[in-house]
Amino acid sequence: ENGRLTSCAEGTATENAYRHWLDTTTSENPPSAILIGADNADVADLNQRAQADLVAAGRVDPEAGQGRLRAAAHAHIGDLLLARKNNRQLTDENGDFIKNDSRLAVAAIHPDGSVTATREETGTTVRLPADYLAESVELGSAVTARRAQGVTVDKAYAVARQGLGRELLYV
Repeated sequence: ENGRLTSCAEGTATENAYRHWLDTTTSENPPSAILIGADNADVADLNQRAQADLVAAGRVDPEAGQGRLRAAAHAHIGDLLLARKNNRQLTDENGDFIKNDSRLAVAAIHPDGSVTATREETGTTVRLPADYLAESVELGSAVTARRAQGVTVDKAYAVARQGLGRELLYV
């Protein structure tokens, strides 16, 4: 009724959500947006695809170095990351520690493999050491429905499948 939910042909949900998310993300002055995959495998595939397409669009810069993430992924300037573990020793410029599910945009990559990132929810910066990145951080353009809970964004693009409870889609 309000255009908030759309349906698509069977088997096209992932592609449909991804294309809409990419169009939004690469638009001029894009609103905050999140891509919600149906499961961890979808999320991993969507994140790799998003990184490649954002590199092609000039939004992510692989030439400025890289930080190694979990699951053999790499972060570049412009990538969106997702912290997967609380770390009270890693604090931003306001003194707030990194929490599980924090989303961060990579602003700089340092020779030691650490990155300086901007927290999406506050706009503050934090330096994440290489070992924390490799153990506890992954690409964060796409997340599961459980990880998206509590995230505030302007637009959410979700892949919903049969059996996924509606309460998981509250973003």
